[in-house]
Amino acid sequence: MGLFDFLKSEPAWKSANRQKAIDAVEKETSQSELAIIAKNALIDIVRCKAVEKLTDQSVLLWVALNDPYEFSRSSALKKLTDQSVLKVIAVKHPDEYVRQTAIRKLTDADFLKELAMSDSDDRGVAAFALKDQTVFIYMARNDKDGFNRSYAASYITDQSIITDIIKKEKDWQRQEIMVKQLTDPSILEDIKNNSKEYNRTLQNAATEKLDEIKRNTQHKCNHLWKPVPKECERVCDICGKKESTEHKWERISGTCIGKCIICGMESKSFHEWDGCVCKRCGQTDRNAKNGHIRGSNCRCTKCGAEMHNWVYEYKRDNGAYSRKCSICGEHDHWGPHSDN
Repeated sequence: MGLFDFLKSEPAWKSANRQKAIDAVEKETSQSELAIIAKNALIDIVRCKAVEKLTDQSVLLWVALNDPYEFSRSSALKKLTDQSVLKVIAVKHPDEYVRQTAIRKLTDADFLKELAMSDSDDRGVAAFALKDQTVFIYMARNDKDGFNRSYAASYITDQSIITDIIKKEKDWQRQEIMVKQLTDPSILEDIKNNSKEYNRTLQNAATEKLDEIKRNTQHKCNHLWKPVPKECERVCDICGKKESTEHKWERISGTCIGKCIICGMESKSFHEWDGCVCKRCGQTDRNAKNGHIRGSNCRCTKCGAEMHNWVYEYKRDNGAYSRKCSICGEHDHWGPHSDN
Protein backbone atom coordinates (compact mmCIF):
# COMPACT_ATOMS: atom_id res chain seq x y z
CA MET A 1 0.00 0.00 0.00
CA GLY A 2 1.42 3.35 -0.99
CA LEU A 3 1.49 6.48 1.21
CA PHE A 4 -1.37 8.02 -0.74
CA ASP A 5 -3.55 4.96 -0.19
CA PHE A 6 -2.66 4.95 3.54
CA LEU A 7 -3.61 8.59 3.98
CA LYS A 8 -6.81 8.05 2.05
CA SER A 9 -7.79 5.19 4.40
CA GLU A 10 -7.31 7.32 7.58
CA PRO A 11 -10.65 8.36 9.19
CA ALA A 12 -11.49 12.03 8.74
CA TRP A 13 -11.57 12.72 12.52
CA LYS A 14 -7.82 12.03 12.63
CA SER A 15 -7.15 14.78 10.10
CA ALA A 16 -4.75 17.54 11.09
CA ASN A 17 -7.29 19.94 9.58
CA ARG A 18 -9.37 20.82 12.63
CA GLN A 19 -12.51 21.85 10.74
CA LYS A 20 -12.44 18.69 8.65
CA ALA A 21 -12.11 16.57 11.82
CA ILE A 22 -14.98 18.45 13.53
CA ASP A 23 -17.23 18.02 10.46
CA ALA A 24 -16.52 14.29 10.54
CA VAL A 25 -17.52 14.04 14.23
CA GLU A 26 -20.74 15.99 13.64
CA LYS A 27 -21.72 13.51 10.90
CA GLU A 28 -20.88 10.46 13.07
CA THR A 29 -23.85 8.59 14.60
CA SER A 30 -22.25 5.40 15.92
CA GLN A 31 -21.81 5.46 19.72
CA SER A 32 -18.90 3.00 19.52
CA GLU A 33 -17.09 5.19 16.99
CA LEU A 34 -17.81 8.33 19.05
CA ALA A 35 -16.34 6.55 22.08
CA ILE A 36 -13.14 5.85 20.12
CA ILE A 37 -12.96 9.49 19.01
CA ALA A 38 -13.60 10.78 22.56
CA LYS A 39 -10.68 8.71 23.85
CA ASN A 40 -8.18 8.97 21.00
CA ALA A 41 -8.58 12.14 18.95
CA LEU A 42 -5.48 14.32 19.16
CA ILE A 43 -7.28 17.65 18.83
CA ASP A 44 -8.99 18.74 22.07
CA ILE A 45 -12.05 20.30 20.45
CA VAL A 46 -12.62 17.18 18.35
CA ARG A 47 -12.77 15.01 21.49
CA CYS A 48 -15.08 17.55 23.11
CA LYS A 49 -17.47 17.45 20.11
CA ALA A 50 -17.58 13.65 20.36
CA VAL A 51 -18.36 13.79 24.09
CA GLU A 52 -21.31 16.10 23.39
CA LYS A 53 -22.89 13.33 21.28
CA LEU A 54 -22.09 10.44 23.66
CA THR A 55 -24.67 8.71 25.86
CA ASP A 56 -22.59 5.78 27.14
CA GLN A 57 -22.18 6.42 30.89
CA SER A 58 -19.01 4.30 31.23
CA VAL A 59 -17.26 6.19 28.44
CA LEU A 60 -18.43 9.53 29.86
CA LEU A 61 -17.00 8.46 33.23
CA TRP A 62 -13.66 7.63 31.61
CA VAL A 63 -13.56 11.02 29.91
CA ALA A 64 -14.53 12.85 33.12
CA LEU A 65 -11.74 11.11 35.01
CA ASN A 66 -8.97 11.04 32.41
CA ASP A 67 -9.34 13.60 29.62
CA PRO A 68 -6.68 16.35 29.87
CA TYR A 69 -8.98 18.93 28.25
CA GLU A 70 -11.08 20.78 30.83
CA PHE A 71 -14.05 21.39 28.54
CA SER A 72 -14.21 17.70 27.60
CA ARG A 73 -14.30 16.74 31.29
CA SER A 74 -16.99 19.33 32.05
CA SER A 75 -19.09 18.27 29.06
CA ALA A 76 -18.86 14.61 30.09
CA LEU A 77 -19.78 15.48 33.66
CA LYS A 78 -22.90 17.38 32.61
CA LYS A 79 -24.14 14.32 30.67
CA LEU A 80 -23.57 11.86 33.51
CA THR A 81 -26.78 10.71 35.23
CA ASP A 82 -25.77 7.33 36.69
CA GLN A 83 -25.67 7.80 40.47
CA SER A 84 -23.03 5.08 41.00
CA VAL A 85 -20.79 6.75 38.45
CA LEU A 86 -21.30 10.17 40.04
CA LYS A 87 -20.37 8.73 43.46
CA VAL A 88 -17.06 7.49 42.09
CA ILE A 89 -16.28 10.93 40.68
CA ALA A 90 -17.41 12.69 43.88
CA VAL A 91 -14.89 10.69 45.91
CA LYS A 92 -11.99 9.98 43.57
CA HIS A 93 -11.61 12.77 41.04
CA PRO A 94 -8.56 14.99 41.71
CA ASP A 95 -10.22 18.13 40.30
CA GLU A 96 -12.25 20.02 42.93
CA TYR A 97 -14.66 21.55 40.40
CA VAL A 98 -15.43 18.14 38.87
CA ARG A 99 -15.97 16.53 42.29
CA GLN A 100 -18.28 19.26 43.51
CA THR A 101 -20.27 19.32 40.26
CA ALA A 102 -20.82 15.57 40.63
CA ILE A 103 -21.92 16.04 44.27
CA ARG A 104 -24.53 18.60 43.23
CA LYS A 105 -26.01 16.07 40.77
CA LEU A 106 -26.30 13.31 43.39
CA THR A 107 -29.71 12.39 44.83
CA ASP A 108 -28.65 9.62 47.25
CA ALA A 109 -29.45 11.21 50.64
CA ASP A 110 -27.54 8.62 52.70
CA PHE A 111 -24.37 9.07 50.64
CA LEU A 112 -24.63 12.88 50.82
CA LYS A 113 -25.23 12.79 54.58
CA GLU A 114 -22.22 10.53 55.14
CA LEU A 115 -20.05 12.81 53.00
CA ALA A 116 -21.33 15.96 54.75
CA MET A 117 -20.44 14.58 58.19
CA SER A 118 -16.98 13.37 57.12
CA ASP A 119 -13.68 15.26 57.01
CA SER A 120 -13.89 15.62 53.22
CA ASP A 121 -13.00 19.02 51.78
CA ASP A 122 -16.31 18.83 49.91
CA ARG A 123 -18.48 18.25 53.00
CA GLY A 124 -19.97 21.74 52.77
CA VAL A 125 -21.09 21.20 49.17
CA ALA A 126 -22.64 17.85 50.16
CA ALA A 127 -24.54 19.46 53.06
CA PHE A 128 -25.95 22.22 50.90
CA ALA A 129 -26.89 19.72 48.17
CA LEU A 130 -28.76 17.64 50.76
CA LYS A 131 -30.43 20.57 52.58
CA ASP A 132 -31.17 18.47 55.67
CA GLN A 133 -31.74 20.35 58.95
CA THR A 134 -29.99 17.72 61.10
CA VAL A 135 -26.89 17.95 58.91
CA PHE A 136 -26.91 21.76 59.05
CA ILE A 137 -27.23 21.70 62.85
CA TYR A 138 -24.42 19.14 63.15
CA MET A 139 -22.18 21.19 60.88
CA ALA A 140 -22.96 24.52 62.59
CA ARG A 141 -22.03 23.00 65.95
CA ASN A 142 -19.11 20.76 65.09
CA ASP A 143 -17.43 21.64 61.80
CA LYS A 144 -13.78 22.67 62.18
CA ASP A 145 -14.12 25.29 59.44
CA GLY A 146 -15.63 28.59 60.62
CA PHE A 147 -17.06 29.44 57.22
CA ASN A 148 -18.92 26.11 57.07
CA ARG A 149 -20.29 26.67 60.60
CA SER A 150 -21.68 30.14 59.90
CA TYR A 151 -22.95 29.20 56.43
CA ALA A 152 -24.70 26.09 57.79
CA ALA A 153 -26.31 28.21 60.53
CA SER A 154 -27.88 30.42 57.84
CA TYR A 155 -29.90 27.40 56.63
CA ILE A 156 -31.21 26.41 60.08
CA THR A 157 -34.89 27.33 60.44
CA ASP A 158 -35.17 26.96 64.24
CA GLN A 159 -34.04 30.33 65.63
CA SER A 160 -33.62 29.00 69.19
CA ILE A 161 -31.07 26.45 67.94
CA ILE A 162 -29.12 29.21 66.18
CA THR A 163 -29.13 31.19 69.46
CA ASP A 164 -27.74 28.17 71.32
CA ILE A 165 -25.02 27.75 68.65
CA ILE A 166 -24.12 31.46 68.96
CA LYS A 167 -23.59 31.09 72.72
CA LYS A 168 -21.24 28.12 72.21
CA GLU A 169 -19.36 29.49 69.22
CA LYS A 170 -15.81 30.56 70.19
CA ASP A 171 -15.06 32.72 67.15
CA TRP A 172 -16.64 36.16 67.79
CA GLN A 173 -16.64 37.01 64.07
CA ARG A 174 -18.70 33.87 63.35
CA GLN A 175 -20.97 34.81 66.25
CA GLU A 176 -21.56 38.22 64.69
CA ILE A 177 -22.37 36.67 61.29
CA MET A 178 -24.84 34.26 62.91
CA VAL A 179 -26.55 37.08 64.84
CA LYS A 180 -27.08 38.94 61.57
CA GLN A 181 -28.68 35.80 60.11
CA LEU A 182 -31.39 35.79 62.80
CA THR A 183 -34.86 36.99 61.81
CA ASP A 184 -36.88 36.64 65.06
CA PRO A 185 -37.26 40.16 66.59
CA SER A 186 -37.86 38.79 70.11
CA ILE A 187 -34.58 36.84 70.08
CA LEU A 188 -32.73 39.83 68.63
CA GLU A 189 -34.20 42.09 71.33
CA ASP A 190 -32.97 39.64 73.98
CA ILE A 191 -29.43 39.72 72.53
CA LYS A 192 -29.55 43.51 72.27
CA ASN A 193 -30.49 43.96 75.93
CA ASN A 194 -28.62 41.02 77.51
CA SER A 195 -25.13 42.29 78.33
CA LYS A 196 -24.39 39.36 80.67
CA GLU A 197 -24.42 36.68 77.94
CA TYR A 198 -23.56 38.75 74.86
CA ASN A 199 -20.73 41.21 74.27
CA ARG A 200 -21.12 44.70 72.85
CA THR A 201 -20.25 43.59 69.30
CA LEU A 202 -23.12 41.08 69.26
CA GLN A 203 -25.50 43.60 70.84
CA ASN A 204 -24.64 46.12 68.10
CA ALA A 205 -25.13 43.43 65.45
CA ALA A 206 -28.57 42.63 66.90
CA THR A 207 -29.46 46.35 66.88
CA GLU A 208 -28.44 46.67 63.21
CA LYS A 209 -30.48 43.59 62.31
CA LEU A 210 -33.55 44.92 64.13
CA ASP A 211 -33.23 48.22 62.26
CA GLU A 212 -32.98 46.30 58.97
CA ILE A 213 -36.10 44.26 59.80
CA LYS A 214 -37.95 47.46 60.72
CA ARG A 215 -36.97 49.14 57.44
CA ASN A 216 -38.05 46.14 55.41
CA THR A 217 -41.35 45.93 57.32
CA GLN A 218 -42.02 49.63 56.75
CA HIS A 219 -41.14 49.32 53.08
CA LYS A 220 -43.74 46.58 52.59
CA CYS A 221 -46.40 48.16 54.85
CA ASN A 222 -49.64 49.60 53.43
CA HIS A 223 -49.39 52.59 55.76
CA LEU A 224 -52.34 53.85 57.79
CA TRP A 225 -51.28 57.41 58.61
CA LYS A 226 -52.37 59.39 61.67
CA PRO A 227 -51.24 62.93 62.60
CA VAL A 228 -49.03 63.39 65.68
CA PRO A 229 -50.65 65.92 68.08
CA LYS A 230 -48.90 69.31 68.20
CA GLU A 231 -46.21 68.12 65.77
CA CYS A 232 -45.80 68.50 62.01
CA GLU A 233 -45.44 64.72 61.67
CA ARG A 234 -47.59 61.72 60.89
CA VAL A 235 -47.15 58.17 62.14
CA CYS A 236 -48.25 54.84 60.64
CA ASP A 237 -50.69 53.06 62.95
CA ILE A 238 -49.41 49.68 61.65
CA CYS A 239 -45.59 49.79 61.53
CA GLY A 240 -44.83 52.96 63.49
CA LYS A 241 -42.97 54.74 60.70
CA LYS A 242 -42.88 58.54 61.06
CA GLU A 243 -42.85 61.17 58.32
CA SER A 244 -42.64 64.95 58.39
CA THR A 245 -45.62 66.94 57.12
CA GLU A 246 -45.78 70.53 55.87
CA HIS A 247 -45.89 73.41 58.33
CA LYS A 248 -48.86 75.80 58.31
CA TRP A 249 -47.27 79.23 58.60
CA GLU A 250 -48.90 82.36 59.97
CA ARG A 251 -47.06 85.68 60.14
CA ILE A 252 -46.71 87.29 63.58
CA SER A 253 -48.20 90.75 63.34
CA GLY A 254 -45.67 93.59 63.15
CA THR A 255 -42.75 91.26 62.45
CA CYS A 256 -41.10 89.39 59.58
CA ILE A 257 -41.37 86.10 61.47
CA GLY A 258 -43.66 83.21 60.58
CA LYS A 259 -45.03 80.81 63.19
CA CYS A 260 -46.44 77.34 62.50
CA ILE A 261 -49.95 77.11 63.97
CA ILE A 262 -49.50 73.33 64.47
CA CYS A 263 -46.08 72.85 66.13
CA GLY A 264 -45.23 76.43 67.14
CA MET A 265 -41.96 76.53 65.18
CA GLU A 266 -40.81 80.03 64.20
CA SER A 267 -38.96 81.01 61.04
CA LYS A 268 -37.68 84.34 59.72
CA SER A 269 -39.04 85.50 56.39
CA PHE A 270 -37.83 88.09 53.86
CA HIS A 271 -38.34 91.77 54.57
CA GLU A 272 -40.66 93.80 52.40
CA TRP A 273 -38.54 96.89 51.77
CA ASP A 274 -39.90 100.31 51.02
CA GLY A 275 -36.63 101.99 50.20
CA CYS A 276 -34.57 101.70 53.39
CA VAL A 277 -37.42 100.61 55.73
CA CYS A 278 -39.29 97.30 55.93
CA LYS A 279 -43.03 97.93 55.65
CA ARG A 280 -43.89 94.98 57.90
CA CYS A 281 -41.47 95.11 60.84
CA GLY A 282 -40.00 98.64 60.54
CA GLN A 283 -36.36 97.46 60.35
CA THR A 284 -34.10 99.99 58.62
CA ASP A 285 -31.21 99.45 56.23
CA ARG A 286 -28.67 102.29 56.09
CA ASN A 287 -26.90 100.55 53.22
CA ALA A 288 -29.94 100.67 50.95
CA LYS A 289 -29.05 102.05 47.52
CA ASN A 290 -32.16 104.17 47.17
CA GLY A 291 -35.30 105.26 48.98
CA HIS A 292 -33.59 107.58 51.51
CA ILE A 293 -35.18 110.94 52.38
CA ARG A 294 -32.65 113.72 53.16
CA GLY A 295 -33.31 115.81 56.26
CA SER A 296 -31.95 119.26 57.21
CA ASN A 297 -28.77 117.78 58.74
CA CYS A 298 -28.09 115.58 55.69
CA ARG A 299 -29.38 112.48 57.51
CA CYS A 300 -32.10 110.16 56.17
CA THR A 301 -35.30 110.92 58.05
CA LYS A 302 -36.27 107.23 57.95
CA CYS A 303 -33.10 105.31 58.78
CA GLY A 304 -30.55 107.95 59.87
CA ALA A 305 -28.07 107.17 57.13
CA GLU A 306 -25.67 110.08 56.32
CA MET A 307 -26.37 111.76 52.98
CA HIS A 308 -23.60 114.46 52.80
CA ASN A 309 -22.30 115.75 49.54
CA TRP A 310 -18.63 116.12 50.43
CA VAL A 311 -16.31 118.53 48.71
CA TYR A 312 -12.56 117.96 49.37
CA GLU A 313 -10.83 121.26 50.01
CA TYR A 314 -7.14 120.59 50.68
CA LYS A 315 -4.67 117.99 51.96
CA ARG A 316 -3.25 118.46 55.40
CA ASP A 317 0.36 117.81 56.45
CA ASN A 318 -0.55 114.57 58.23
CA GLY A 319 -2.01 113.08 55.04
CA ALA A 320 -5.68 113.68 55.90
CA TYR A 321 -8.07 115.67 53.75
CA SER A 322 -10.28 118.49 54.87
CA ARG A 323 -13.76 118.15 53.46
CA LYS A 324 -16.99 120.10 53.62
CA CYS A 325 -20.60 119.20 52.85
CA SER A 326 -21.86 121.43 50.10
CA ILE A 327 -25.43 121.13 51.40
CA CYS A 328 -25.34 121.50 55.20
CA GLY A 329 -21.82 123.01 55.58
CA GLU A 330 -20.52 120.33 57.99
CA HIS A 331 -16.72 120.05 58.10
CA ASP A 332 -14.82 116.80 58.43
CA HIS A 333 -11.30 115.42 58.12
CA TRP A 334 -10.88 112.24 56.11
CA GLY A 335 -7.88 110.08 55.36
CA PRO A 336 -5.37 107.62 56.84
CA HIS A 337 -4.12 110.01 59.55
CA SER A 338 -7.37 111.80 60.36
CA ASP A 339 -7.92 112.79 63.99
CA ASN A 340 -11.61 111.88 63.65
